[in-house]
Amino acid sequence: MKNNVSTICLVSMIILGDILLTLKFFGNAWNDILGATLAFASAGIVLFAAKYALNNFSSCKFKYKNTFNLTALIISVLLLIITALYVAFNFSLYVVKIMLPWQNITLPFVLIAVISIFLALNGKTVLYKLSVLALPMIIAIIIFMFSFSVQFMNVKYLLPYKPLNKDILSAFCPVFLNLLSSSIPILFLLKNQKNKPLLISFGLSFAVYIICVVNVLGIFGSELAQTLSYPYSVAVSTAAMGEIFSRLDGFFYAVAFFTALVKVGACLYSAKEIVVLIIYRAKVKKF
Repeated sequence: MKNNVSTICLVSMIILGDILLTLKFFGNAWNDILGATLAFASAGIVLFAAKYALNNFSSCKFKYKNTFNLTALIISVLLLIITALYVAFNFSLYVVKIMLPWQNITLPFVLIAVISIFLALNGKTVLYKLSVLALPMIIAIIIFMFSFSVQFMNVKYLLPYKPLNKDILSAFCPVFLNLLSSSIPILFLLKNQKNKPLLISFGLSFAVYIICVVNVLGIFGSELAQTLSYPYSVAVSTAAMGEIFSRLDGFFYAVAFFTALVKVGACLYSAKEIVVLIIYRAKVKKF
């Protein structure tokens, strides 16, 4: 049970990664909600199919199996590094645009890179522990911010009044591609895990994501949200709590940092382990 909880927390943190920072809207609430739902469902199907294929790959026999295996591992390392750089860049860009507008992008990028490398070098146990500590805090913060945003919401913004159209692909593709990038470290870290924790992780992450989508739609509506670079951050900044906090977007800074940190750390750890595996197999002439 303890291992399942750790798995759920780590997978959920990787999935959330920078997906809330890159949250976009396309002027049609129906497209936004259904597109995100289909993206999660499709990415989940792809992930479980890939996991099944990996688990059965060792029993397959074909002529160029070793060459195919080596090529797949090298491509995986490249994709993991690209994903890590992309997530770190997204977070750093958010820092210099919203959190610390006077700051140069180099400092936050180097900061998250150094911490992520530290996590990667210290093994996946550290990633598990950090995720177990961070995920409950993040869920609590998101629910907390949603609760104090309700007073600013308008129900009419949540009622789709435009029919579905081809723009649903615009809402589907960014979420789907983000989830696919999250699937790469998940497959490596949890390839021998059971399917149930992964399914729960996808469901939990989807619930968190939809809460954030509803938060933005309820305050701005899809048409206004479409014009914002960071709609969720702007939405929670409108939430007030008496005289204690005039804005709650500061809490989102913590959410953005920890989710990005775990995803980058997981990508770098996976890349490191794959490189070690390639070197080992090359030495024993397994390729």
